[in-house]
Amino acid sequence: MTTVINFYLNSYFFPYFLFTIIHILINCCLYNFILRYKTMKKEIHPDYNYVVFKDASSDFAILTRSTKSSEDKIKWEDGKEYPLITVEISSGSHSLYTGRDKSYEKEGRVERFRKKYSTKKKEEKTTEDTE
Repeated sequence: MTTVINFYLNSYFFPYFLFTIIHILINCCLYNFILRYKTMKKEIHPDYNYVVFKDASSDFAILTRSTKSSEDKIKWEDGKEYPLITVEISSGSHSLYTGRDKSYEKEGRVERFRKKYSTKKKEEKTTEDTE
């Protein structure tokens, strides 16, 4: 048994082993310190409650938590009343999410580039020829 201990004490891996043990002990002590002494201060943080965000232009509504509050109330699907915050745009009405108002282009980027700049070159050549 002593030969095994002497092997680890005299081996190449001992400093790494010692470093790992010290690292674990320090982290445990820091974690306990944070749990005991670093709690959130009371009365300086806003309330974090459930709120319903409803889109004004569509029938989309979502229940989430927020620090925002409102005087308006709405009865949600679970039967409870929550503060209602009306928003102008959401994923229920934005064209990026709904797929409406997409412009489908027939030409690709290269074709549009060639079309755009080939006409200008032709016009420049014709003006040079006439002079």
